[in-house]
Amino acid sequence: MKKRSVEQFDPVCGDPVEGDAHTVDHLGVQFLFCSEQCKARFQLHPGLFVGCPGEKAPRQSGQEVIKQRCLRLAFPLMARKAGEIENCLQKLLGVKSVNASDDHIDITYDLLLISAEEIEEEIIECGEYLGHSLRDRLERVFIHVEEQSEISSLEVHYKKKVD
Repeated sequence: MKKRSVEQFDPVCGDPVEGDAHTVDHLGVQFLFCSEQCKARFQLHPGLFVGCPGEKAPRQSGQEVIKQRCLRLAFPLMARKAGEIENCLQKLLGVKSVNASDDHIDITYDLLLISAEEIEEEIIECGEYLGHSLRDRLERVFIHVEEQSEISSLEVHYKKKVD
């Protein structure tokens, strides 16, 4: 097996990458990722992780966008299930802290690495239901739109030279 002479690092999380199971070609450059989660995040917003000549991307500059949210659940959690949800969410890239109790989950995360929408999808995969009142649904939609707007404004976009 041929060994790489230069160690490769995931542009999303910064971890060293071995092998090339998760790759993306972006602007003629091949990027390697340690996981499918990092690859997917990069594909959504490459301008957050790789800059362009003369301009570093937010992640390259060491920037974080820390968010704190309280997600309401449809039903109160039993203590064992709260622990399972906490373990499930703490495994996600970008999640800083989680506290699940009663009918809510308090979570702190880095928006550059994960969004509230992705966190909500993981909660549902873990078998829990988010609050379903009109207020809860509208609040989640507002958060998703707000986060997408914030991320879009942070992205560095490659501009082609016009001759």
